[in-house]
This record gives sequence, structure tokens and C-alpha cells, in this order.
Amino acid sequence: MSHVEPLKKARLTALAVCWALNVVAGSTGLYSLVRGNQAKSAFRREAPPGVTLQIDVTNIFHPGVVVTAVTTLISVLTSTFFQMTLFHTLFDRMFSRWVRGGVPLATRTLPAQAAVLALCALWLLPTQIAYNVVFSTEATHTKAFLEGVQLPAAVVTAAAEAEHVPMTYRDIGYLRTQAIIPWFSWLFAVIAVIVLFVASRRRAPTSPEPDVESAEVMDDDRKSFSSEKKVSVMVDEKVASPV
Repeated sequence: MSHVEPLKKARLTALAVCWALNVVAGSTGLYSLVRGNQAKSAFRREAPPGVTLQIDVTNIFHPGVVVTAVTTLISVLTSTFFQMTLFHTLFDRMFSRWVRGGVPLATRTLPAQAAVLALCALWLLPTQIAYNVVFSTEATHTKAFLEGVQLPAAVVTAAAEAEHVPMTYRDIGYLRTQAIIPWFSWLFAVIAVIVLFVASRRRAPTSPEPDVESAEVMDDDRKSFSSEKKVSVMVDEKVASPV
């Protein structure tokens, strides 16, 4: 195993799988947002003339947006880390000022990669839990008004059933998909964090760059000491020589 590029194949595999799953999760979240808006618009169009509908889905909308944003962020990060690892020569040339001791930039930044990805995984976990709780237990809050007078909830429910519009979130297919896929995204994000952390512990220690200024001072001191020693020897020889 190379200490310059520790666990390279394992890192590439973990990052690639994590990237793919988070791309799918982010796309699923975006699709759910679009389909949700389309469903609300279609339900409003089916309302009888004079009836105004207020459809409130903020209880699931907010965690859904956060899950979509975090999974998209993880996909961007893992894609960047993957490219840094695979094309390390190119990145080392681009950022040569940060390359030290022949150690690739992807190896030097392993602790930072693990830390950033761990924070994203910690952010995703409670948000996904909140999303699943709302998905499993709640429904849309829909109110109908006829000329400013609110209609009974039973009327709204009957109208939704007649139009085959599900009111509870667990009966909506695209929301169910978003409730499942991000769990796999989170799992492989955690696996990628573990691989990156282990690799960071196995990397070779980077040797510090020589301090040019200190080296010059030491060289001057060495020359000065050498001159003083020569003078001392000459003085001793003169003292020891007979008159």
C-alpha cells in the first residue's frame, strides 16, 4: 500500500458510489418538488367555479428542500474529491503552491475531506428523519372557500377522492421514493467518511520545507565560527613559538 496515495482504489470506489446515490437522491427530491407543484395546480383547476382552494404542504416541503439541497451538496463534494484523487497530477500542477514534499494535494487534504463529508452526513440524518416522520403521519392541509365561507373538511375530502387525489403523504408515490433513497445516500456517505478517515491516518507524514532564511543564518554562523577558530589557532601558534 502506498503511503503517498493510501487506499486509493477504496477511496475512488466509495466516492463514486456515494456520488451516484446522492445524484439520484437530489434528482428525486427535485422531481418531487416539481410534481407536487403540478399536483396542486391540477387540483385547483378541478375545483368548481367560485370555490377557492388553499393547499398547505409546508410541513413536508421544508424538510424535502433541505434533503434535496444536502444530497446535491454531497454529490458536488464527492465529485470534486473523486477528480482530485483520480487526476491528482493535474490538480497538483494547478495548485502547486500547496503541494509539499511530493505528497499529492488529494492526500494532504484527506482530513478536510473526511470532516466536510461528515458534517454533511450529520446534517442529512436529522433532516431525513424529520421528512420520514411527516411522510408517515401527516397529510396536506387543504381548505376550500365558497364566496369567502369555508366549506367543511368532509367536502374537501370527498372532492379529492372523486378526483383520485391522495391527501395523505404516504399514498403519494414520488414522496415515498424521496423517503427511501436518501437513506442509501446517507449510508454510503458515512462509508466514504470512514474510508477517507482511515486513509488520512495511513498517509505519509509530510516533511516541512527548509527555511531558507534560517539556513542562511546558520551558514553565516558556521563561517563566523570557522574564522574565529582559525584566528584562535594562529594566536596559539604565536604564543607557543620561541622568541
